[in-house]
Amino acid sequence: AMVVLLPVLEEFGPKAAATTYAATAVVGLLLVPELELALVFAAFGWYPILRPRLNRTLHSRLPRLLVKLVLCTAVVLLLYGVLLRLLGMTADLLGASTLFNLVLLALGFRRAKGRTLTVSLAVSSANLKQMKTTDGPMAVLPATLPAAAPHSEFVEQTKQMNERLARTLGEGD
Repeated sequence: AMVVLLPVLEEFGPKAAATTYAATAVVGLLLVPELELALVFAAFGWYPILRPRLNRTLHSRLPRLLVKLVLCTAVVLLLYGVLLRLLGMTADLLGASTLFNLVLLALGFRRAKGRTLTVSLAVSSANLKQMKTTDGPMAVLPATLPAAAPHSEFVEQTKQMNERLARTLGEGD
């Protein structure tokens, strides 16, 4: 998707490409039905603008590769942090790599210093599917529990929250 910036960058320069990227990212965030997809473009769309500058500034291949790797990793972590915070996608990370989850955990502990650590309860796939077919905007904030709560309480509270949500979604029909 970011390839479309290359002709603008070549013909009109980095300022025009940056303006095109910003406008496209905003329109994408407003119009694309899959927010995750629009956020990926918003997070990585600027890279074709930065790449020529990195290649000019760093002449040696190894430092250039390391800078690009660190930059990409930082953007991915930031993107997943936003997705976790805005979309509550904690269930999707269960299959992610252990190292990635440990990095997220460390970042979370740093941010949570002095606060009670809480975990959002998972919205069931049936409720998510129903929410997507609901007309009009719907704001659902999943309930949270302290992270130290017993597993049985998580299971019970998640079940109760999903039952309440299913009733709420059923009333809207």
